[in-house]
Amino acid sequence: KVVFVTVANLLGEDERLVPFAAHLLAHMAPEATPLKVEGEVEYLINQNSRGWVVTLFNDSGVFKPQQGLGQVDRNARVTAKISLRAGSMLSASEWTTDQALTVSRKAGAFEETSVEIPAGGVAVVELVLKR
Repeated sequence: KVVFVTVANLLGEDERLVPFAAHLLAHMAPEATPLKVEGEVEYLINQNSRGWVVTLFNDSGVFKPQQGLGQVDRNARVTAKISLRAGSMLSASEWTTDQALTVSRKAGAFEETSVEIPAGGVAVVELVLKR
Protein backbone atom coordinates (compact mmCIF):
# COMPACT_ATOMS: atom_id res chain seq x y z
CA LYS A 1 0.00 0.00 0.00
CA VAL A 2 1.10 3.56 -0.65
CA VAL A 3 -0.10 6.51 1.42
CA PHE A 4 0.58 9.88 -0.15
CA VAL A 5 0.32 12.95 2.10
CA THR A 6 1.06 16.39 0.68
CA VAL A 7 1.59 18.07 4.05
CA ALA A 8 5.35 18.27 4.67
CA ASN A 9 6.32 16.09 7.66
CA LEU A 10 2.66 16.15 8.75
CA LEU A 11 3.37 19.55 10.37
CA GLY A 12 1.37 22.72 9.96
CA GLU A 13 2.67 26.29 9.76
CA ASP A 14 2.86 26.41 13.57
CA GLU A 15 5.19 23.33 13.60
CA ARG A 16 2.49 21.15 15.22
CA LEU A 17 0.95 17.97 13.85
CA VAL A 18 -2.00 18.69 11.59
CA PRO A 19 -5.36 17.42 12.96
CA PHE A 20 -5.74 14.50 10.55
CA ALA A 21 -2.25 13.10 11.39
CA ALA A 22 -3.44 11.30 14.54
CA HIS A 23 -6.33 9.73 12.63
CA LEU A 24 -4.01 8.67 9.79
CA LEU A 25 -1.40 7.17 12.12
CA ALA A 26 -4.04 5.38 14.20
CA HIS A 27 -5.23 3.54 11.10
CA MET A 28 -1.75 2.74 9.82
CA ALA A 29 -0.17 1.48 13.08
CA PRO A 30 -2.34 -1.60 13.71
CA GLU A 31 -1.18 -3.22 10.47
CA ALA A 32 2.49 -2.71 11.39
CA THR A 33 2.49 -5.18 14.30
CA PRO A 34 1.62 -8.88 14.39
CA LEU A 35 -0.73 -8.27 17.34
CA LYS A 36 -4.23 -6.87 17.54
CA VAL A 37 -5.50 -5.42 20.84
CA GLU A 38 -9.25 -4.98 21.35
CA GLY A 39 -10.99 -3.24 24.24
CA GLU A 40 -11.15 0.24 25.74
CA VAL A 41 -7.47 0.30 26.75
CA GLU A 42 -4.26 2.07 25.86
CA TYR A 43 -1.38 -0.25 25.08
CA LEU A 44 2.31 -0.56 24.31
CA ILE A 45 3.82 -3.46 22.35
CA ASN A 46 7.43 -4.58 22.81
CA GLN A 47 9.35 -7.57 21.51
CA ASN A 48 11.58 -9.70 23.73
CA SER A 49 13.66 -12.82 23.10
CA ARG A 50 10.71 -15.16 23.77
CA GLY A 51 7.93 -13.31 21.95
CA TRP A 52 5.92 -10.15 22.71
CA VAL A 53 5.21 -8.09 25.83
CA VAL A 54 2.01 -6.01 25.81
CA THR A 55 1.44 -3.36 28.50
CA LEU A 56 -2.24 -2.44 28.90
CA PHE A 57 -3.65 0.63 30.70
CA ASN A 58 -7.29 0.98 31.77
CA ASP A 59 -8.04 4.71 32.03
CA SER A 60 -11.75 4.17 32.69
CA GLY A 61 -13.37 4.73 36.05
CA VAL A 62 -10.88 7.20 37.55
CA PHE A 63 -12.26 10.68 38.12
CA LYS A 64 -9.80 13.33 39.29
CA PRO A 65 -11.42 16.61 40.34
CA GLN A 66 -9.47 19.85 40.26
CA GLN A 67 -9.42 19.89 44.08
CA GLY A 68 -9.83 16.97 46.43
CA LEU A 69 -9.22 13.27 46.19
CA GLY A 70 -9.71 11.25 43.05
CA GLN A 71 -12.66 8.89 42.90
CA VAL A 72 -12.45 5.37 41.50
CA ASP A 73 -15.46 3.54 40.09
CA ARG A 74 -14.56 -0.09 40.92
CA ASN A 75 -17.14 -1.36 38.42
CA ALA A 76 -15.24 0.12 35.45
CA ARG A 77 -13.30 -3.07 34.75
CA VAL A 78 -12.24 -3.68 31.15
CA THR A 79 -11.54 -6.93 29.34
CA ALA A 80 -8.82 -6.60 26.73
CA LYS A 81 -8.38 -9.23 24.04
CA ILE A 82 -4.98 -9.76 22.40
CA SER A 83 -4.89 -11.64 19.08
CA LEU A 84 -1.83 -12.90 17.25
CA ARG A 85 -2.06 -12.28 13.48
CA ALA A 86 0.71 -14.68 12.47
CA GLY A 87 2.60 -17.44 14.25
CA SER A 88 1.54 -19.53 17.19
CA MET A 89 1.50 -18.83 20.95
CA LEU A 90 3.15 -21.33 23.24
CA SER A 91 1.78 -19.59 26.35
CA ALA A 92 0.58 -16.28 27.75
CA SER A 93 1.11 -14.90 31.24
CA GLU A 94 0.24 -11.73 33.13
CA TRP A 95 3.33 -10.40 34.90
CA THR A 96 1.81 -8.10 37.55
CA THR A 97 -0.33 -10.88 39.07
CA ASP A 98 2.01 -13.71 38.02
CA GLN A 99 -0.79 -15.80 36.57
CA ALA A 100 -1.05 -17.87 33.40
CA LEU A 101 -3.65 -16.80 30.83
CA THR A 102 -5.71 -19.12 28.65
CA VAL A 103 -4.80 -19.15 24.96
CA SER A 104 -7.77 -19.82 22.66
CA ARG A 105 -6.90 -21.72 19.51
CA LYS A 106 -9.58 -21.72 16.83
CA ALA A 107 -9.17 -23.50 13.50
CA GLY A 108 -8.57 -21.02 10.71
CA ALA A 109 -8.64 -18.03 13.09
CA PHE A 110 -6.19 -16.02 15.15
CA GLU A 111 -4.88 -17.32 18.43
CA GLU A 112 -5.98 -15.03 21.24
CA THR A 113 -5.95 -14.43 24.96
CA SER A 114 -7.76 -11.98 27.19
CA VAL A 115 -7.12 -10.24 30.49
CA GLU A 116 -9.40 -8.26 32.82
CA ILE A 117 -8.01 -4.95 34.06
CA PRO A 118 -9.47 -3.05 37.04
CA ALA A 119 -10.31 0.66 36.88
CA GLY A 120 -7.12 2.70 36.64
CA GLY A 121 -5.11 -0.53 36.51
CA VAL A 122 -2.20 -1.81 34.45
CA ALA A 123 -1.60 -5.31 33.08
CA VAL A 124 1.62 -6.57 31.50
CA VAL A 125 1.10 -9.63 29.31
CA GLU A 126 3.89 -11.74 27.84
CA LEU A 127 3.10 -13.88 24.80
CA VAL A 128 5.64 -16.66 24.36
CA LEU A 129 5.78 -17.75 20.72
CA LYS A 130 6.58 -21.13 19.24
CA ARG A 131 9.86 -20.97 17.33
